[in-house]
Amino acid sequence: MAIDQVPEQEVLDMEPVSSGLRNKFLLIFLVLAALVVGEIYTISKISSMRNGLEAQQTQASKQLRAEFQDQLAGRLSVFERTNAQQMDALKDELDAASKRVGATGGELRHARAMVTQLQNDQRKSAEQLQAELARRPTNSKWAR
Repeated sequence: MAIDQVPEQEVLDMEPVSSGLRNKFLLIFLVLAALVVGEIYTISKISSMRNGLEAQQTQASKQLRAEFQDQLAGRLSVFERTNAQQMDALKDELDAASKRVGATGGELRHARAMVTQLQNDQRKSAEQLQAELARRPTNSKWAR
């Protein structure tokens, strides 16, 4: 058999099929890469929003605590001033009454003891209110 007599074999052209698959795989890869990038971007945005909200919540909590403290301190000072004025008025009235009526020493001592007892009671209630003021923020639902 001579070289000229060798039957020709048919050559299959595989180029178009593999090129089409390669393009499809490349397209799928690019879509998946874009999805991954989008997911990372979304996660970073959510994280930055969460951090911003936490900062706002912390600031609002501090502001509420400060306002509460101011209101409570204001009420306490008003309460103390009112009680002090009432005590002074009561002492003045007692002194004036004792001068007018000419009360005996025993009655005067008894009245002064009552005023002293009222002052002590007022002082104790003011101290209890101040202690409650000191405890209030840690027991409050706004405190952290």
